[in-house]
Amino acid sequence: GSYIQWENDANVVIAPSANQTVQNKKFDRTSAFMAASSENSDFTFKHLVSYIKFTISSKGSSFSSITVTSADKSQNMVSPIKVNLDKNFTYSLLTDSNDYTKNYVSLKNSNDSDLPVGTYYIAINPGTYSKGFKVTFENASGHTATKDYTGSYKPKPGEVVDLGEVGN
Repeated sequence: GSYIQWENDANVVIAPSANQTVQNKKFDRTSAFMAASSENSDFTFKHLVSYIKFTISSKGSSFSSITVTSADKSQNMVSPIKVNLDKNFTYSLLTDSNDYTKNYVSLKNSNDSDLPVGTYYIAINPGTYSKGFKVTFENASGHTATKDYTGSYKPKPGEVVDLGEVGN
């Protein structure tokens, strides 16, 4: 297929949105949030983010949004990622505060309808979440419920943290 060839030492900044898009179809993590560099005719691909996975299996679910927050409120789950496209292919997470730096990620349908049965993935910063995650469920009337996922999670780029079934 087609590709973009970057010059050495080029910089690209990728900022995953804190408001993720619902994914109802099969998720191919080999092609999600990746960047590639080339030297001669060989390509090197690297993942830039980790993922949280959960499943809604109850047809009676009545929540229209899910928000995942780091239990350590000082830790950002989403921030711009600066990719240095050179022969070493390095990248680093920027910590400058801006609109793309959040300690949460949220998931909802664009029309605010209930989330359907399915498996969902959301992109987060790789790293160590030593205090786990807090998941907040909200229905169309604005009522909320929370579930804590305690423990230490250490997702690397490309790895998936599976929270399992989130309930109804």
